[in-house]
Amino acid sequence: MKTLLPVLSELLVRLFDWSFVFIKRLTKKNSNVRHIVFVNWNGKYGDAIASAPIIEFLTSHCGVRVSVITNEPLRALYCSVIQVDSVHVIEKNFGWLDLVKVAFNVKRCDAVVPLFGKLGVKDALCVFLLNPRVVFSTDSALKMSSKVFIDKSKNNDIYGIYQSIVDMAISGNNTLVGASFCVEKDYFSKSYDFLINPYGSREDKSISIDKTKSLIRHLATSHRDSSFGVMHSPNSVISASRLVDDLSLSNVELVKGITDFESVIPIIRKSGLLISVDTSLVHVSKVLKKGVVAIYPETKYFNIWQPKTDRNLEVIQSKGMVDFGSIKDMNQFENVDIDYALNRIKNSDRLENKKVVFLYWHSSKEDMPIGHALNIKNLESRLSGSDWIVIVTTLDKRAPDYIENYISLPPYFHQLIEKTGDPSVQHGNHSDIIRLRLLERYGGVYLDTSTIFLRHDFEEVSLYKNFIYSTGASLAGYTNVTFTRRDEKGRNYFEEAKDGIELGVLYAKQNSNILQIFNCEIDKYWKWKTSDKDYMDYPPFRDYGLGQISFLNEYHIHYSIYHLIITRQPELLGEVVVQSMHRSGKETALTHGPYAISDIFCRGKTSYEPASPKKMLQCFIEGDMDTWDGISTSLDERIDICQEIEFLVIPGYLRKELEREFTCLGDYLNKKSLYHEFYGFLPAEA
Repeated sequence: MKTLLPVLSELLVRLFDWSFVFIKRLTKKNSNVRHIVFVNWNGKYGDAIASAPIIEFLTSHCGVRVSVITNEPLRALYCSVIQVDSVHVIEKNFGWLDLVKVAFNVKRCDAVVPLFGKLGVKDALCVFLLNPRVVFSTDSALKMSSKVFIDKSKNNDIYGIYQSIVDMAISGNNTLVGASFCVEKDYFSKSYDFLINPYGSREDKSISIDKTKSLIRHLATSHRDSSFGVMHSPNSVISASRLVDDLSLSNVELVKGITDFESVIPIIRKSGLLISVDTSLVHVSKVLKKGVVAIYPETKYFNIWQPKTDRNLEVIQSKGMVDFGSIKDMNQFENVDIDYALNRIKNSDRLENKKVVFLYWHSSKEDMPIGHALNIKNLESRLSGSDWIVIVTTLDKRAPDYIENYISLPPYFHQLIEKTGDPSVQHGNHSDIIRLRLLERYGGVYLDTSTIFLRHDFEEVSLYKNFIYSTGASLAGYTNVTFTRRDEKGRNYFEEAKDGIELGVLYAKQNSNILQIFNCEIDKYWKWKTSDKDYMDYPPFRDYGLGQISFLNEYHIHYSIYHLIITRQPELLGEVVVQSMHRSGKETALTHGPYAISDIFCRGKTSYEPASPKKMLQCFIEGDMDTWDGISTSLDERIDICQEIEFLVIPGYLRKELEREFTCLGDYLNKKSLYHEFYGFLPAEA
């Protein structure tokens, strides 16, 4: 009999599903959404708190009536704190007749939002009885679920899912923000700079006492002038009290006044930043727009209840992959990981609405070749009178601009050599991963350290100006014929050769949609890649037939991934503004681009021949030199030509002879060259 129950349950779910769809075909309803029902059988606080922004938006701004079906423990939270229009309470082990009664009391509704995930028999029956016009469920197996909504919900956290509901139910561009939470007993006077909650809903979801002590000591030592409050539930108050007594630190104390879940809301509202393993408290901070470092287990599955990183929220993962329902271990993180997360939140706040130029060098600045160091000095010198901030990130953990103080590095970041079996791919792919994540999070400009900037503000750079005044674009870059795909007749696959974008110089707006998609696909690729898999066998590459038209080599794998995302979603090209890398008149170039010098002087009579490092050196120093079309120039005349160029990008292989000729600061000071024109700060260095 027990073996038949799952089969019978599945048959009942299908019966209600088919019946619902049949009735929908027979009935026509007004398209206006006036009443939405949220179904929360389990009575989890995190579920309720995460729904607060959409409920407040619907009731306060749209005049939509919101009802909730839940159990007794959440009645007060929904009624008085979140303030829905009506709450319908159902017992934990309710029967079918109880469900019919609740559905009768709810009466007519336009939309139902059931618990996310696979719907069971009672879920399906509830939807059938409520008979809504649309069902916002992520259960793709059922026809009653909105297929459009399911597509919009893929890879979205719970807040993105609720945003999709608003987008579909309410016309106009509406962005969900936080919620106010009306707590009557909001009299708690004590506030803390940091709140620390090591307690989850069960022991394996909690941090151990020893690990908690280690973390608090670490933080209390590095933030001596800050106050720390240890959170707890009524059930864990004795454990928390002993922990605080054992620590015996003057700036650490037990948070008092916690009597129920509602009582923690004013505590979080009035304090600084929360560090927590408890999902419910994480969502309270998220909704209140307070800083929060959330500690989650590393999972094999996508967890919609793990909020995506944003300006105020960082996620630390406890290492050790676990599956759904597995025993968790919340202690597998380093204390320094919390430091980096705190710094990311701090830097997100510091750089909000600022103009930022990011660069990256893989080791300490002391190890940087002098040419790259002078390029950075040149950039800082030229931008000194503007409102731009220049940040040179690094993998040097001793440096204040260590990269994890700005972005979290994905787990595969330090495994690229192992995944490819080729050490040569490491630095180039590392820098790609870093630049694309920096720009997604902060927006601004990214430059390779080999870039020689020749203006005094990016407002003087033509592509940047076109980009910032574009209403639809969130990414801009320079196209290179080397990376452009062409058909058998030599025509570009995409207008303006947009598929040939270079990654060495990029401009982006914060939270760029195309960068989010790009970074997501990069994550998928590197998670798939192992040393025994050829990169051309990546399934999406095969699915879209890119094998013969897109591949350069694994060193340039991210260019192929870019090709993939725009081939799969060509509408993304509307979010990209481009300009040619090349000299005026070559390919799509209307003006001189970053490759103009190599095009004009180093690529022979056609301007397409392989470039020569010796010619690049000759171009920089005294002596006559012909342009690609045979016009002889002196050094002074080449200086004049450079006045028409906004900045120079010199590929690594073309810098070899220059780096042999200019090995120390004295060479740059004493040898007459283009550098004297470019680096206006050199006299001061002397």
